[in-house]
Amino acid sequence: MERDPTLYPESNHVQWDMDVRFAQPYDDLGRPTTSATDPAQALDGYSVMRPGDQNTRLRILLHLNHHPERVKLHPEFANLLSVTEGTKQDIYTAFYNYVKLHGLQDKTDKRLIRLGGDERLKQAAGGYDTLNYKDIPTLLMRFMTIVDPVILPYEVTVSQESVNTEGESPIKAYDLELEMDDMYLRAKMGEVYNHMTPGKSRKVVHLDEEVRH
Repeated sequence: MERDPTLYPESNHVQWDMDVRFAQPYDDLGRPTTSATDPAQALDGYSVMRPGDQNTRLRILLHLNHHPERVKLHPEFANLLSVTEGTKQDIYTAFYNYVKLHGLQDKTDKRLIRLGGDERLKQAAGGYDTLNYKDIPTLLMRFMTIVDPVILPYEVTVSQESVNTEGESPIKAYDLELEMDDMYLRAKMGEVYNHMTPGKSRKVVHLDEEVRH
């Protein structure tokens, strides 16, 4: 809240943290959790009150709870992979595609990536000459941070009029895009996984390795 701190010494910053019960509205099989379906635990808004006799401008910062989680990539890797943010899987895929496009995979041992042929990637990866495929997620996680919040400008008016001097309503509504999993697809994948035998599981892993290489 943009208020004069000499007139209003109380905090001009208000923070609401989401209840942990709402952080995961679905389980691993795509089924709604108890907190997501219990009306008694639902929260659709809250009020903040401060004294004052002048219109006050606010900046509302919203950290969206995407499912799956979205992350922001460090500029060093973002410029390299041409990806600034996305899901973790998006980042991993962009890295795999970069390696394939530039022919960095070892010709003999397909599990290794030769970084010596790409100085920019080598420096971004900490100066190593080689990188094992299984270490890619660990490496990239070091360069991931939470995405920037959505910032909404807003003005609280002290007037009781239903419209301002320009004929506009003080009530505002915002549409925000929120990424969500396909819960039906996740549930079907969970069923397949739960009924998969060890032999079939090894076959899937083998086929996945062939597709990557």
